[in-house]
Amino acid sequence: RKAADKGSGVAQTNLGLMLLRGDGVPKDESLGLVMLNRAAEAGLAGAQYNLATAYATGQAVAPDPARAMDWFS
Repeated sequence: RKAADKGSGVAQTNLGLMLLRGDGVPKDESLGLVMLNRAAEAGLAGAQYNLATAYATGQAVAPDPARAMDWFS
């Protein structure tokens, strides 16, 4: 969490996924998406893929195929 708060994209991606799933931390899907979005905006491909998947499947957000395709591409 400290590394994510300091701007580490890898930490933001990992924490985002942990929060979405509740792996080792209390589940918080909205904060998980915030963390993934920060990392995705910074250009981390893994975060972009996971954010796109969330939009494609409707995990923690309403399904949005257009946004999913934007992040997948």
